Amino acid sequence: MSMSSSTLARRLPRRYGTYRRLNTLSTARAQGAYIDVHPEVDEALASGKPIVALETTLVTNGLPAPTNYDVGCSMEDIVRSNGAVPATIGMISGRMKIGLERSELQRLATRGVEGKAYKLSRRDVGSAMVKGVDGGTTIAATSVFAAMAGIKVFATGGLGGVHRNGENSLDISADLQEVARSPVAVVSSGVKSILDIGRTLEYLETLGVPVLPYQSADNEFPAFFTPKSGFKLPWGVNSPLEAARVIHAQHVLGFQNGQVIAVPIPSTPGSVSPQGGLLYQTNASEPRMSSGGPIPDDVELGTFVQGCVDQAVAEAEESGMSKRGKDVTPWLLGRVRELSGGRSLELNVKLLERSAFVGGQIAVEYAKLVREGSSTSSNTTYAVPSSFPSTSTSDTSPSTSTRRSQNIASSTFIPESGPASVLIAGCAAVDVISKFSPGISGDIASRTTAPGMASLTLGGVGRNVAEACHRVLNGAGQGGSALLIAPVGNDAFGRLVKEEMRDMKMRVDGLFIAAYSAQNGLALEKSSTSDPSARTAVCNMVLDAQGDLIGGVADMGIVEAGLTGKAVIEQITKTKPRVVCLDGNLSEKAITDLVQYCRRADPTITLFFEPTSGPKSTRILPALHAYSSTLLTRAPIDFISPNILELQSIYQAARATEVTDLPGWWETIESFKLGDRWRNEVELLSRLAVHPPSGTSAPGERKLDWLVKQGVVQMAVNLLPFFQHILIKCGQDGVVAIFRTSSLSWSTERTNLATHSRQVVSHYSLSPSVQGSIVLRHFPPLWVEAKDIVNVTGAGDSFVGTVLAELAERKDGLNSPEVLEEVVGRGQRAAVMSLGAETSVSPALGGGW
Repeated sequence: MSMSSSTLARRLPRRYGTYRRLNTLSTARAQGAYIDVHPEVDEALASGKPIVALETTLVTNGLPAPTNYDVGCSMEDIVRSNGAVPATIGMISGRMKIGLERSELQRLATRGVEGKAYKLSRRDVGSAMVKGVDGGTTIAATSVFAAMAGIKVFATGGLGGVHRNGENSLDISADLQEVARSPVAVVSSGVKSILDIGRTLEYLETLGVPVLPYQSADNEFPAFFTPKSGFKLPWGVNSPLEAARVIHAQHVLGFQNGQVIAVPIPSTPGSVSPQGGLLYQTNASEPRMSSGGPIPDDVELGTFVQGCVDQAVAEAEESGMSKRGKDVTPWLLGRVRELSGGRSLELNVKLLERSAFVGGQIAVEYAKLVREGSSTSSNTTYAVPSSFPSTSTSDTSPSTSTRRSQNIASSTFIPESGPASVLIAGCAAVDVISKFSPGISGDIASRTTAPGMASLTLGGVGRNVAEACHRVLNGAGQGGSALLIAPVGNDAFGRLVKEEMRDMKMRVDGLFIAAYSAQNGLALEKSSTSDPSARTAVCNMVLDAQGDLIGGVADMGIVEAGLTGKAVIEQITKTKPRVVCLDGNLSEKAITDLVQYCRRADPTITLFFEPTSGPKSTRILPALHAYSSTLLTRAPIDFISPNILELQSIYQAARATEVTDLPGWWETIESFKLGDRWRNEVELLSRLAVHPPSGTSAPGERKLDWLVKQGVVQMAVNLLPFFQHILIKCGQDGVVAIFRTSSLSWSTERTNLATHSRQVVSHYSLSPSVQGSIVLRHFPPLWVEAKDIVNVTGAGDSFVGTVLAELAERKDGLNSPEVLEEVVGRGQRAAVMSLGAETSVSPALGGGW
């Protein structure tokens, strides 16, 4: 059923302002326009995710092969690395594509080299559709279709403008007029320097287009290859958020023009970009060459290339080429490339990638402004609409549109910057869980398939811990935030992780594409989807009918290869967390670097190690060697949370690697003065039943004899010099806490083996005036009906995440028996909640403690 545009306008909520632009795409498609929207872009538009439009003339006409295809791919990847969705726009067989498959991008690149792809501006679109041709969209045409779709940010290289001598020839790029009538921000490196920059800026001013230099101290417009053109502007923006606010302010006012955000090249060779990385790097050992010979090392690369531009322009004037219309620009670009020895192409690629990176950041900030709904910001004085306009592939019904708007408007703000209460560094993964149907045993199902249920949920120890911590911090109204630092792949699983976490209102600013720099988004290495380092971590688990783990495959290599100590340290410095948790999936070097940094830079940080598994639990040991002389007063690791198998692995490896032979270890163990009394009291504790109130165990009842028989207490005591608090997760047998403390509250405590206390305490002297205590405490398991257990994969992680949240709010740690009982008790309740949930962490966690 079709309807007139006026009818559509009446049905749209008025907060969207004018209707012509916002409904163009759905109306055009309803009338049979040759437009296809990629499913990923379509879903992003409908749900308000950040999107960045990208052009394709650089693929078909602007760059040589194979650079044209490589750059098209790298710009998409860089946009994704910031959490935005790339929407590359181009024409395939007469159909305008908003979002391309890689095969379609390759087709345009190949056809462009063959001279079979057209350069399409606004004037060309209709004819090209009728002829059914392939073509790359210019800035003008890309802006048209981005505006149709409601995409607010477009990243490109050099904006077209007024040609030199344009006041006589009237040779003015259609890009300028389109920016004036399409509400899309064009993020670029400025105007191509072969053009007349001054007259271009004057023309944009006449059209009412805001031109905003990015992070320029004096608002000077860049000259493309150099950061300064000599033309200063009244306004500029200093951050992605400020740029997003300008775009958003114009949107809510109903303005129909776009903006030009000019991102300058850094001012010196090898200089650092605002994100901290090198934009380009020269090699001092190899002289740079041009057609005229070596380039002096002290000449800035950008300035050198600009000199080539000036020479090419002069040659065009002298030869008459400047009067040959559309042939001028290709000739000039080719001549500049020749004069610069190819360095102009190299620099042009970097500028394109930089624009994609900044554009991605701006798009993310803009989407956050929209998601905030109509809430008031302390830095914002204009109204904020509650969601993006709907631009799905078919006309959205009013009921669907209303539900979407309500969901977005009612959600709380997702903190994606600023301080963090807890920082977790480790693994974000997707869990693929297969569970046998009742009555099917693992033996029966061996080497064949069997009936059961398969599900896909988010996982990864670090991510699970972060989610549990996030839910507790926010459910209790404590106001803190948990920040996960984890690499993900540039794949569907990686996008799933980010979007699902965002839906949970978790911070996602710590997630990054492993194949790209976490600082500046420029490619460190070109990787394909077959590159193992580019795969998001996946854990494929097989559970029996009771939900217990039988086996599986863990593809976690991305964490060890992609997450460095340096990347985490930068986030610690920036967010200043009170608690830092390290997941055992990190490499030994990363763990060592982080332990050394936290102990040296800020001793007040509570450092927590989650061992993850038996083999990975020992990765903490190399970090301990440097602290032999300080073990007596404080362990290098404040908390560790092993299960019994992980405790055994750490202890055995510590003895094998002679960590327990360090002089500081012997001195610390001797200072505890644990003698016969301690051993006798531990023996009495081991005779108790796992479950109170029965006291001494009855025949056939599970008891705590494993504390002695398996050497659990002995191993834990021997590790106390390295770990101040050891919280042992014992599954169906509860939790055992063993730690050393100098708290006055513990100095008066005594051994108590009553039904509920279950603690052994021994005191020793740290100095004549300071007393220390060794505390061993058993916490019985909480009762759970077997029929209520769905899976056990996230119980331990939920326990750890809850403890982290509690520690973040308690500066003195477990400084009293009451605090210990409350913290561990909450952790146990969180674990029980996860047992009854389909997901690794219960969605109900954190409410109603």
